[in-house]
Amino acid sequence: MTHLTRLLISLLALCSPVAKGACIEPNLEEAISASSHVAVVIVRSAELAVPTDQLKHRERFRIEYGVEATEWLKGDEVTLPKLFSTKRYRDPSHRYFKASEEVSIAPGSTVIVYFDEGNPELLIELCSPSRVVSAKDRLLVRTRQILNK
Repeated sequence: MTHLTRLLISLLALCSPVAKGACIEPNLEEAISASSHVAVVIVRSAELAVPTDQLKHRERFRIEYGVEATEWLKGDEVTLPKLFSTKRYRDPSHRYFKASEEVSIAPGSTVIVYFDEGNPELLIELCSPSRVVSAKDRLLVRTRQILNK
């Protein structure tokens, strides 16, 4: 492979959607196999970790979720880790307000979580295996339930 070919491949990689923040959906079967515990939870509450008057334009802040397990797909019932996500505060009065792709979780959301016992916290982000349950996730969970009966 010539130096020019390597350079072109490197430039294409930098310009690809994956390099810009998009991600490939994680393989759910691999995520289940790699984790000691898998649970489906309902989000009961969401709280900011800092007061709203302390939020600053473009800085990240943390949202912590109170959850309740509705079903254990793998592992024994244990204490769930504290679930949280982060967002970037965008002051709408700021001249250059711009929305960005982030995880959207609210009370009532169903989330599938993959974790190992002993981890006190679990970050839910755009490309993490733990995420808000999609129709595809529901189908996988239902199929596993039928096969395990």
